[in-house]
Amino acid sequence: MRYKLNAYADDQQLYSPDSDHVALYNTLNYELCIAVDWFKHNGLMVNPDKFQSMALGNTDQEFSFVVNGTHIKKRDDIDLLIC
Repeated sequence: MRYKLNAYADDQQLYSPDSDHVALYNTLNYELCIAVDWFKHNGLMVNPDKFQSMALGNTDQEFSFVVNGTHIKKRDDIDLLIC
């Protein structure tokens, strides 16, 4: 798998490069489910209302992620915590 996870304080970012849109979606959706499951099993609360997604590059592909019945907001920019 070519996905990556960055974590700082209470912010985590999943990301992955791929020119195959279907493979990219499947990888990120799978890893998102794994991460949410890990959080729950380790006593951490997930708040899908604060989740965000962003696609970089030239694509007309619409990615739609759902966590616990909540559609993840698609953004043109995202603020990240930096140490």
